This record gives sequence, structure tokens and C-alpha cells, in this order.
Amino acid sequence: MKLKMSQREQMMLISVVVVLLIVLFAFFVVMPKMNQIKDLRAQQKSENKELESAKATLDRLKGLKKNSAKIEAEMAGLKLKMPENPQLPSLLIEINTIASEAGIDFITISPGELSQLEEYAEIPLNITITGRFFDLIDFLYRIRSNVREIKVTSVSIGEGSEGLPDLSVSIEASALVMQQGVPEA
Repeated sequence: MKLKMSQREQMMLISVVVVLLIVLFAFFVVMPKMNQIKDLRAQQKSENKELESAKATLDRLKGLKKNSAKIEAEMAGLKLKMPENPQLPSLLIEINTIASEAGIDFITISPGELSQLEEYAEIPLNITITGRFFDLIDFLYRIRSNVREIKVTSVSIGEGSEGLPDLSVSIEASALVMQQGVPEA
């Protein structure tokens, strides 16, 4: 049995088959590739963001590398000002040396218990000195400009035991210590 189709029907059948082939090609070949391209673009955007972040980090690290010598020098200076352990004997010797260099006649130093704060610790110091006015001023100046960080919190001045011009000064101060070197209580 032979089917005879008109030329018009043949053209329509060929058109339907061609359209069907195009739709199938688009559905099974083009659409998966389009989705793959979309996923790759999203991945590219994500990796571009990571790249920008890495470049910013690299720039920051290059800046730190340039300034590393300066930063290390500042850290070394800070460690001198605030050592990682109390070093109480050397601190007492330093203060006594400062008093001698300032011309102070008499000095007593009473250290207190180490008090721990969040980022650093303090060693309370009660210092009593006897001397003349300008010697006392010199002592306070030398304490302020000392390598080791000593925070003066209170100064009381009175007449010395031998009368004026000798003065007796009571100083409340604290020597600072880095927290990480302080043993836990």
C-alpha cells in the first residue's frame, strides 16, 4: 500500500520534522550548554571576588613587609617598656639608679601584688623619696622618660624630716607588664 501525498502535504511533513528536530536539538543540546555557561559565569564571578580579596590581602601584606622593620622596632621598644614578665628586681634597681642620678637623698620602694587587667598587668609601687625640690622634679622627669613604662597615679609632697628646703614625697605608681607573660593566678 502506497500512500500518496500531495506536494503540499510533503512540505508540511518535512517542515514538522525539521521543527521537531530543531526543538529536540535545542532541548537536548543547546539548553544544557546554556545552563553550563550560566553556572560557569556564576563561578567566574565568585572567583573574581576571591581574586579581588586576595589582591587586597596581598597589597596589605606588601605594605606590612615594607614597614616590617619599623614595626619590629616598635615592638622591641614596646617590649622594653612593657616586658612579658614583671622583672621586679631589675625594676627596683632601675628606680634606685634613677633616684641616685637625680640626687635624691633617701628612697624607699614598696611593690604591691601584681594586678591583672585585660591586655596588661600592673605592679603597684609606693615610692617615698626625700630630697630638694629640683632633685625631686628631676626624679619625676627621669621616671617619665625611663625605658620601662611606669605610670604615676598620685604624688603627695610635704616638708622633709629635717625641715625645708628638704621635701618628702610619696608617689603611687604602677609598672606595666604584658598580659601574656603574666602567670595565671
